[in-house]
Amino acid sequence: MRRIVLAFAFLFSVAVAVAANDKPLTREQLPLPAREFLDKYFAGIKPSLIMQDDDVMYKDYEVVLNDGTQIDFSSSGEWQEVAVRNGSVPAELIPEGVTRYLSQHYPDMEVRRVDRDRRTFEVELSNGLELTFDKHCRLIDIDD
Repeated sequence: MRRIVLAFAFLFSVAVAVAANDKPLTREQLPLPAREFLDKYFAGIKPSLIMQDDDVMYKDYEVVLNDGTQIDFSSSGEWQEVAVRNGSVPAELIPEGVTRYLSQHYPDMEVRRVDRDRRTFEVELSNGLELTFDKHCRLIDIDD
């Protein structure tokens, strides 16, 4: 029992230390590509919160706009994830092959979230389905 309590205490202290690495920023402190992205796709919508997460190996940024949109940026300022509350993610952020697939199979659905990394591109639709595509825009997974 003592080991379990010590393990929980350790995990709690690690979680507090990790959370302490988050720090608020101003828009001007974001990397230039992130600021340009906000100007291009979300002009006129002010950020309500900008946070920098300093991790041991990297730092990234999270921006929450006044309309509830959340955008995650890498340390270089490249977007990694965009999630909107209402409406749809800007169409220009979705690769053409993914857009083609969605228009054929889910023509009435809006894209509420996009998430990308080096190997995959994931979209969440307004009906809650999450579709994952490989780097060649081929569907590789559907999760509901």
